Amino acid sequence: MLKLLKHKIYALLVAMTLLAGCQQKVYVSIVKIDKNNNPTFCVSTWPNCVGAGVSLSDFFIAELDDKGKWSTKDGITNLLWWLEPAESYPSLKEVTYGVVPSGWKEEAPAKPLQLNKWYTISGYYYLHVRKKGFELLSHAEYYNRLPDHE
Repeated sequence: MLKLLKHKIYALLVAMTLLAGCQQKVYVSIVKIDKNNNPTFCVSTWPNCVGAGVSLSDFFIAELDDKGKWSTKDGITNLLWWLEPAESYPSLKEVTYGVVPSGWKEEAPAKPLQLNKWYTISGYYYLHVRKKGFELLSHAEYYNRLPDHE
């Protein structure tokens, strides 16, 4: 009996370890820019907006300082826009900056994106607002550009 219990516990631990390592891949791309210069992001399970949308616990845009850290104002992260699911984690595929998608609620209203600033998109990707459009980088691409990256 004790041997059977040990095998069940071992199997449970192996299953928990395997499941804990299964993080979903999230890819973000810009699929269009509206007349007000607001980007529409595609959030998908494969690059180039291929695959299903992604279930997220939240979606936000936060400003970064010149060292790549999230900027703060009075000790609070400077969120430019913050969305949370209105119900249980709806899939998100396309979202236009400032427009609340169906199934989501706005926790912090969108503030204007500023020229020459860097922002993080939910910590997955990094957005640079340029005079002529946007630059979008992965986590690794962004941090490799910083002068003191580790």
